[in-house]
Amino acid sequence: SEEIISWMGKSSLLQRLSTLCLLLVVALVLRTVTESGLVDMQIGSIVGMTYAALLMLVGWRRYKRHNPLAPIFTICGAVLMFTIVVETHAHFESLPSVPAYILLMLTGLGMAALSYLYRVPAPISVGTLGMCLAGAAIDYPQPYFPYLGGVLLTANVLGYFAARAHKYSWLRWILLLVTVFMVSL
Repeated sequence: SEEIISWMGKSSLLQRLSTLCLLLVVALVLRTVTESGLVDMQIGSIVGMTYAALLMLVGWRRYKRHNPLAPIFTICGAVLMFTIVVETHAHFESLPSVPAYILLMLTGLGMAALSYLYRVPAPISVGTLGMCLAGAAIDYPQPYFPYLGGVLLTANVLGYFAARAHKYSWLRWILLLVTVFMVSL
């Protein structure tokens, strides 16, 4: 037990876990306020996307300072952005397809730029995988393929470079399989 406690202290696992929980609780409160009708769906969606973007920006600044919590902020922000965009489009129907695809691409490209700038593998992995899966989820049975094709092409190009730089062949294969499946639709 002493070894486990010392390992948790050295890797700051508890600090990262508590930060992640706090960030997700704030996101859950925002969603609850929006779904209960206290805030209009359109405004709630914009607030949620702004919150996710702010998390990514805070993570970007923390990477600049070599803070161990930087990956938590950036990855949580990206995952929230992908989730909010898909849910706002599909569930709330308050975000049209074209802006949804553009937001997905901007998020993926931002995570790739962060990964390239600070030479860290996690943001580009989450960004490309999230961009690909969220793009496939938008208008799933009948996607608007010109924009989906752009998202999938961008994700595959970024995945190719991530696989070469960080030896993530699994990422490249997942992106290819999702792309092939969506092209077959």
